[in-house]
Amino acid sequence: MASTLRSLGFELVDGKPHLDLTKPAFDEVVQAFGRAAKGADIALFYYAGHGLQSNNLNFLVPTDAKPTGVADLPLQMLDVNLVLGQLNASESRLKMVILDACRNNPFGPTGLRLITVGLAHMQAPEGTVISFSTQPGNVAEDGFTENSPYTAALVETIQRPGLGILDMFNEVGLAVMEATKNRQQPWMTNSPIRAKFALVAPVQPVTPGPSGTTGVGGPPGPTTKGQAGPLIEQSRVQLAANDFASARKTLTDALDLEPRSSLALSFRGYTWFMEGESLRERAEASGAPETRNALLDSAIKAYAKAFDDLDLVIGREAEDTPVRRERISGLDPQYSPAWRHRGRVILGLYYARKLLKKPGLSDTLKRAIADLEQAVRLDPRSKFAANYLGEAYNLAGEHGKAVDVFSRAIDIDKKYISPYAGRCEAYRKLGNNAAALADGRIAARGDDSPQSKACLRLLTSN
Repeated sequence: MASTLRSLGFELVDGKPHLDLTKPAFDEVVQAFGRAAKGADIALFYYAGHGLQSNNLNFLVPTDAKPTGVADLPLQMLDVNLVLGQLNASESRLKMVILDACRNNPFGPTGLRLITVGLAHMQAPEGTVISFSTQPGNVAEDGFTENSPYTAALVETIQRPGLGILDMFNEVGLAVMEATKNRQQPWMTNSPIRAKFALVAPVQPVTPGPSGTTGVGGPPGPTTKGQAGPLIEQSRVQLAANDFASARKTLTDALDLEPRSSLALSFRGYTWFMEGESLRERAEASGAPETRNALLDSAIKAYAKAFDDLDLVIGREAEDTPVRRERISGLDPQYSPAWRHRGRVILGLYYARKLLKKPGLSDTLKRAIADLEQAVRLDPRSKFAANYLGEAYNLAGEHGKAVDVFSRAIDIDKKYISPYAGRCEAYRKLGNNAAALADGRIAARGDDSPQSKACLRLLTSN
C-alpha cells in the first residue's frame, strides 16, 4: 500500500511506512502526520491491523497494548477521533481516513466484556471521507494472501484513471463483496466534498463523437457531490442481502438528491443485473422445465431493465435512420464502470437466451465484447473488466484474445483466481494442455467454487 500511495504522488510521513508501532511511537507518528498534512490538497491516513470499539468509540491497537479492562483503552490505544482532530487542524482540501481494522478482538473476552465486535459508525467532519473495510459492528476477513481482501481491492482500484473518490470507494466495495462472496461489505461515511477529486487523471476519449450526435441536454454531471453517499452505502448493504427492490428504492432516493449522478444511476442498473443473475442461477438449478423457463424469462426482463439506467450514463445507439446510424449520448461516456456493468448485463442475456435456445446469440456476444473492450480501454487497470472480456472472448471462440486479456487481469493481481480458470479453458481449447493444467490447479486451489474447478475436471477426466 505504501508503494502504491507513493506512486500516486503522496508523501509518506518521514518518507516510509510505519509498521508494528508501540503506543508512544503511534502517538508520535499521528502528530507528525498532522504537521505534514498542513495545507495539503489531500491528506490520507491509512491503517491496517487490529481495531475495536467500546462505548461507540473506535480504537486502533498498538503492538504493546495489554489492557485488562475497558478503562485502559484510551491510555493504551489510539482513539480514531484523535486522527480526525489532526486532519481537521490541517485544513487540507480533502481528508481521507481508511481503516482496514475491523478485525476480531485480539484480547479475547477476559476483562473486556464491553468491547463490541468490529468498529462503530463515525460521523465524517467537513471535507472528510472515512472508509471502513466492513460495515459497523462487523468483522472483516484477513484473507489468505499478503493483503486483506479490502486492501487488495483498494490497491488495484485506487490506481484507476479518472475515478472520483466516492466512485473509487464504491468500486472497492463491489470488488470486496465479489471476492468474499458477499460475506464482507465495506462501508463509507462522508460529508459533502467541495471539489471533484480523482487520484489518477482520466484517460483521453478514445474516439470523438460523430457529428449529429443527439444529446440528453446539459454538460456531463459529476458522479456525486456527496449528498447521496450515505444512501448509496445503504443500497449496497441491501443489495448484498439480495433485497433488490429496496436497493433500487434507496438509489432512487439518492437520485432525487443528485439527478445526474453517474454512480447512482450505474449502481441502480447494476441491481437489475444482480437480480437477473439471481433468477438465472435459480433457473439453472431447477429441475422442472416450466419453472426453469419462467425464471429465465424473468431474468431476461430484469437484465433488460438494467439498460434504462446504464444507457443514461454512457449512451446508446439509436435506431437506424435513412441517413446514418445516430448515437444518443449519455451523462458520462467515459465512466468505465457503466461500460463494464452493461457488458456483464449483455453476457447475462446471452446465457439466459442460450438456455432458452433463442436465436441471435452471436450478435448478443458481439455487443457484450464491444462494451467490455471499451471498459478495458477506459480503465486498463481493472482486473474485473479484463476478466469479463476474457469470458466473452472464450464464448465467442476467440481463445487467443482470451488468453491475452486473462493474462492482463493476472498481471494486475496475481491473487485474483477467476482469470486463471478462464485462461485454463482458453488454453484447453487451444490444445495447450500443459499451460491449462497449471492454471487449472491454481484456480482449484484458490477457490472452492464449481466454476474454478470445471476446467481442471475436464482436463483430468480425459
